[in-house]
Amino acid sequence: MSKNKKCRKFLISSLICMLIPFSALACKDAVVLVHGNTATPASWDNTYNYLLSNGYSSSEIYKPDWGNTNSSR
Repeated sequence: MSKNKKCRKFLISSLICMLIPFSALACKDAVVLVHGNTATPASWDNTYNYLLSNGYSSSEIYKPDWGNTNSSR
């Protein structure tokens, strides 16, 4: 293979690699938003929406709801 063909092949390969967004190559951890005893998952709505607008999907964000908000016990 001639030097020109090798250079052309390298340049084309480099350009193709640059077209892949870095976000597609990055790993993202799941996010668990834990509220306190007197709060609800809705306490995290602003943070949840912020994460959605910054590339997280709803399946990567967890807002568990457990416990009893009625403290009659």
